[in-house]
Amino acid sequence: MAQFTVAYNHVCAYGWQHGEKNGVKLHHATYYETKALCSGLVSDLLIQARVKATETLRSALTWKAKKEAAYPKKGAKAQKQGRPAPTFKPVRCPHSEQCAVRYNVHTYSLNWAMQTVRVSTTQGKMSVPFLVPHFSERYRGCKVATADLLSRNGKWWLQRPSQKAPVIYPGDEWLFLVWGWIGLG
Repeated sequence: MAQFTVAYNHVCAYGWQHGEKNGVKLHHATYYETKALCSGLVSDLLIQARVKATETLRSALTWKAKKEAAYPKKGAKAQKQGRPAPTFKPVRCPHSEQCAVRYNVHTYSLNWAMQTVRVSTTQGKMSVPFLVPHFSERYRGCKVATADLLSRNGKWWLQRPSQKAPVIYPGDEWLFLVWGWIGLG
């Protein structure tokens, strides 16, 4: 997770500094330097960090442009009403302390029959068992697309999109598939 965060922050810093939000241009500008910084990440995870950073930059740069364009109007309106101009709060470069790792079909797989999930890590592939609670059996066999690995309150979770929403069920040394989440208890 640390190397994914470094890659994400590096791409965000470059994109912010150069005002770039095009994913292809960011890829060409940052791939090799980011690969050198994060040598433990497989290329696909490196690309996922760039994709996630591109989404963030696109939003932040759009928000920045809107705020900068709207500020003079807000100042003029305040002056017209006899109030002081509001303080301008600039949008800052996106930065994450702990960015959730995004997995796709190339970097993780869910084996429903064996009830294991296999994810790419900096130490190689890792398989972890999970259980499906009886009330979530109807979600067994759902198509696998993307998932985000994150840490909450010292527990690891693999959040995957789900069309239906079952109830969260805590686990102990197993992964449980609920809410479209798989959590290591």
